[in-house]
Amino acid sequence: MIVFPFSGTAGLFLKYTSGSTAASMSGFVLKPPTDKYVYYTSGAATLVQGVKLTGQTSSATMIVEAVVLCSGTLGGTGTGIVFLRDISGTITAGENLRTATPATACVAKTTQLSVVPDVPPKSVFLQCETYNLRILWTGDSPTNSAATPASQGLLFQANENIEITGWANVANLQWCNAVSASNGVLNMIVNY
Repeated sequence: MIVFPFSGTAGLFLKYTSGSTAASMSGFVLKPPTDKYVYYTSGAATLVQGVKLTGQTSSATMIVEAVVLCSGTLGGTGTGIVFLRDISGTITAGENLRTATPATACVAKTTQLSVVPDVPPKSVFLQCETYNLRILWTGDSPTNSAATPASQGLLFQANENIEITGWANVANLQWCNAVSASNGVLNMIVNY
């Protein structure tokens, strides 16, 4: 059983696929632009700020405020969360959210909009799901064993968990693969 403190009013779950160079959280997670978001898959290049989306099944409408990419690339394989505003109607899980053209911009993973308060995160709970990672929250960038100098940062092994508290530590958090060729998966709960 995993037990961790929850100090805040909301939590946001993110799943990042790691690479060989250091990555960090999107600035939109560190300072949410709106309090409404939905998880998405199959993010297209048209999923950008200011675009109007319409649910193909529900006919719900909304405006994209910001896009957080957690894995893949926008253009078909992108997954993450999209912050929304001016929402009318209810999204259906698994429905295509389309632009006016009407091309699919993404597929909604959830049925309802989640809420994040307009405050910075207080802590982040991390789980290394697959393959070892290197992590740092000091402002320095971690490196993997193929880098020079050899491996910088704390070794974060698969199935390990850690909680990092404090705004500056959360904002400075960076991670990368511990071994260059092994793309790890980092699960993260950001607490606001």
